[in-house]
Amino acid sequence: MGANAPGMFVDGSDAFRIFAFITNEDHTGLMQHLRFLKAPIDIMNMQDSRNFTVLTYAAYRNLTNVFKVLFEYAWKHTFTTEQRTEGQIAKF
Repeated sequence: MGANAPGMFVDGSDAFRIFAFITNEDHTGLMQHLRFLKAPIDIMNMQDSRNFTVLTYAAYRNLTNVFKVLFEYAWKHTFTTEQRTEGQIAKF
């Protein structure tokens, strides 16, 4: 990947690890990493140097299993009950 490739130059160790799991196409490792975090993290706001979020980067790489792991985590830990309606989620 070049210097401006998606998934590069992220700040924060959590973001770096999440982008590394995506880059390595490791949905199993990602799932284990998220499961054993001491506190929930806000994956919806993790971005790389090109403003790809972890979800858009997984979609860009066409990694369905990785995307599912990330979305399910966000669904459980980021979205409020009110946001879980179809109309609210579409705004994200």
